[in-house]
Amino acid sequence: MKTIYFSILLFFVFIRDGFAQVSVPNSGIFWAPITVNNITGWYSSDGRQEATNTTLKVLGAVFPRNTSRTIFSSSFMYSANAPQPIVNGAYYTNTLQQGAILGLQTGLAEDKLNSGNRIWRIRKDFMTSDLRRDAADTYRISEKAVSISDVQRLRSEYKKDWLEWPAAKGAPFYDVNKNGIYDPKFTVNEFNVEVPDTTSDSPGVANADQVIWYVCNDLGGKSPWGTTPVGMEMQITIWAFNTSDVLGNSIFRRCRFIYKGLSTTPVMDSLKNMYAGIWSDIELGQSNDNLAGSDSILGLGYVYNSKNLDAEYSKFNIVPPAIGYDILQGPIIKGTNNDSAFFNFSFKKGWKNIPVSSITYTGQFNQPISSGSQGVSQLTNALRGLPTRDISYRIDPTTQQPSKYWATGDPFSKFGWVDGVNENTGSRTLFISTGPFTMVLGDTQEVVTAMIAAQSQDRLASVNVLKYYDKITQDFFNGGFIPSPVLPKTKATVSEFDRSVLIEWEKDTATLNQTERFTSRGFVFEGYNLYQLPSESSLRSEWKKLATFDLKNEVLQIVQEDINPLTGRVELQLKQEGTNSGINRYVILSYDSLRNRPLINGQEYHYALTSYAFTNNSNSLVRTIESEPQILTVIPHQSNPETVVPYAIKDSLIDVGENLVWDFRCKFNLDDGEESSGQ
Repeated sequence: MKTIYFSILLFFVFIRDGFAQVSVPNSGIFWAPITVNNITGWYSSDGRQEATNTTLKVLGAVFPRNTSRTIFSSSFMYSANAPQPIVNGAYYTNTLQQGAILGLQTGLAEDKLNSGNRIWRIRKDFMTSDLRRDAADTYRISEKAVSISDVQRLRSEYKKDWLEWPAAKGAPFYDVNKNGIYDPKFTVNEFNVEVPDTTSDSPGVANADQVIWYVCNDLGGKSPWGTTPVGMEMQITIWAFNTSDVLGNSIFRRCRFIYKGLSTTPVMDSLKNMYAGIWSDIELGQSNDNLAGSDSILGLGYVYNSKNLDAEYSKFNIVPPAIGYDILQGPIIKGTNNDSAFFNFSFKKGWKNIPVSSITYTGQFNQPISSGSQGVSQLTNALRGLPTRDISYRIDPTTQQPSKYWATGDPFSKFGWVDGVNENTGSRTLFISTGPFTMVLGDTQEVVTAMIAAQSQDRLASVNVLKYYDKITQDFFNGGFIPSPVLPKTKATVSEFDRSVLIEWEKDTATLNQTERFTSRGFVFEGYNLYQLPSESSLRSEWKKLATFDLKNEVLQIVQEDINPLTGRVELQLKQEGTNSGINRYVILSYDSLRNRPLINGQEYHYALTSYAFTNNSNSLVRTIESEPQILTVIPHQSNPETVVPYAIKDSLIDVGENLVWDFRCKFNLDDGEESSGQ
């Protein structure tokens, strides 16, 4: 049960311009969800994120989709000396107002009730994708209840936001023609469907599949803690990826803080000793049995369950996940000539980013933030790594040293400071911050965060996987959201014979050259793998590797961190095992390695051919990549008289036989259409 220290207002729900909108009297606040991946999260145009709204019947964030609530509410916060202490940001109820501030030192904002001030949401594939799941989440109905008109309505809403994307206000877009003006266009594709023209401008950021954008400010009046506005505009971008990997378990958020001031703000005014950060009330199903932790090296704060059977998640027969937040990019401050900061998705030389400065949480020994003037010092403390009601740093019970990073121990081994050992389980609200820094009037700072979810075989394995996911997420962000290089898919052909088959992939020289000359971002081609599959749709874990044909070099065993499917934990695993065999591009198969018998005429067999590459960068989380498999289905049979073999007579071909060991493979010679074995 949440205790929220604010007045309860009467809410009205209505639909305007096709958007579900909650209207507090005289405000008009828009809400929109992220729907493209494994997390469903709701966002409001007044700054609240992953926020619950009982009137709309939306749960702040749900992971996995259609299960239990994981987050009750969350948002960005900041504190500073102006010169008096101030704190602001979106808390449980609306403490900001939607709309931009109209210029520097005006103290004027856009009309928050104007229909042009709302929340915008786009999706790259909105005209061609199956939107039934999206419509179900957006309109809060079951997927079975989604009608054709619901999907059409959703496409219209996406198109409206695509065309009306507020680039002039600061919303990010791809400026294809480089004229600095947002010029979107639509065209008709080969299926007579109107789609965005890829040669024109489009909304979005980081090549994300779905993006939400809105702007809010602090000019609506005093915050719940009594501090006065300073003229802070906050431009919020939220984005997500529709993938089956780690990115499908993440939602990214950027807040651009723009200090525009009031009409009374002096020209050279500044906000000093400023901290920015995020807070999140994480529930994980039942809210009174949670624990928290932090990793100061990763900059990750997280919450996990105290037991594997949670009352809410048990309804779905799954273990509760672990949820974490990471500040991927902090504010920038002046550095040396050797420093380089990341800002607006590019590097700024001579500056440096401030890392995460503290990670704390509420619990038995740290009370929640209250309303009123006392909340100013409490929030200021929380953003500076202090207990909410104490001016001394909390003591790590295992080192007896003060710390701004709480519960940094290992929950699995119980080594170090672990939540739940010296304090009771319960509700946990995270505070993760970065600072201090100074904002001069007219300055812009930005903070980029990621909310990451992980679910494994048990609650502790989920924490282990979450930290692994966070490493990948940070690496992906640092690389400019550029995905790992992709090897071209092989283009092998098959020839079927009496109780044997021939697979070759050297005749397509164009693909062969693309593959074997592959080099991208440190990855270079290393070899080929050949697998046998129980069926075309069998899981990768069911495949059996028959052979590896790799370059003759020092690269043999390639290991990297990955999730062990047996334990659910992240371990160093052997990903590729070369043999220094040299590259071979054709093979005869005469033995069924899954059933341990010779191939039988008339029976279907399934194989997969891949190529793989390697990087010798020891700092790379990913050391090897493998191409999309080419699935080959063959049926051995008596040779037809007209069969044409794609090789000349006397050509020597490799046969992968029963023993599957290079030294024991037999060679077959094509001699007037007959096969003869030899050693």
